[in-house]
Amino acid sequence: MKTKIQLSEEEWNLAMNAGILLTKNRVMEKLSEFLGEIATVSKTIFHTESIMLPVSTPWKTPKISRGENYQGLPYLVLDYPRFFYRDDVFAIRTMFWWGNYFSITIHLKGIFCQHFKQAILESLEILSENQFLINTTAAEWNHAIGEEYILISEFGKEKIRQKCSDDSLLKLAVKIPLQDLDLTGKIITDYYQLIASVLKINFQVDEKDL
Repeated sequence: MKTKIQLSEEEWNLAMNAGILLTKNRVMEKLSEFLGEIATVSKTIFHTESIMLPVSTPWKTPKISRGENYQGLPYLVLDYPRFFYRDDVFAIRTMFWWGNYFSITIHLKGIFCQHFKQAILESLEILSENQFLINTTAAEWNHAIGEEYILISEFGKEKIRQKCSDDSLLKLAVKIPLQDLDLTGKIITDYYQLIASVLKINFQVDEKDL
């Protein structure tokens, strides 16, 4: 039986080039180190002692996860703060998605959604000014910011108030274009400080430049 590899010339050239994957692996390692530095700064912004949570629960350290196939593309995720339970979630998720963007998501579910929703409602204007989007569906674990996410400014305050009143899940997200990492680090930590302020979490600014 004869077999034939069905590859285009472009695909075959890629398959013969080991350097492409080696370079990609180096990029992912450096970005993982970058998120490690971001995690260190995030611990100075989100003070465990200053966050009044609705349940007594031990704090977990920042977690960085890595994968190769989110919709076919590599990704890195930093979760901190992070409390993931079956019906209750409070997490700030920072994601690098290869070829797309960085994103920061405020993920609130169950008792945490009820606890923080008033702070969110009181801060809709500043969230809108900073280009935050709201997840308008019940798709809790879809991390791609697609059509189901609408700018807060376009969705409208009344719809958001109704959603906060009716639903036990609230996800707000912001996209950060891929650009120079020095600039990206400052943008991410600036957003952390904004989120800490919105959620009424006391924070102090770390002077380390990323």
